[in-house]
Amino acid sequence: MLWAYTHDRKCLLMPACQRSGYGVFTFESTRFLPFDPAGNQKALVLIQAGKKQDDMRVEVIGQIDGDKIKVTSLKLLP
Repeated sequence: MLWAYTHDRKCLLMPACQRSGYGVFTFESTRFLPFDPAGNQKALVLIQAGKKQDDMRVEVIGQIDGDKIKVTSLKLLP
């Protein structure tokens, strides 16, 4: 999970990060859950539009489907 904290806005916008996709680490199980393709697009739009440079914590609404999250909405936390 510490690895996730090292990813700032600049890193998240790099082509390699965009290609690998986005997701979240859960605090309960410290498990990484990648977003579905629509969630990846929502995350990219959120990162591009945001002013925040680091501490990219989000609130995710969606449904866990196997090892991915079908994202309904994303919100950047303060």
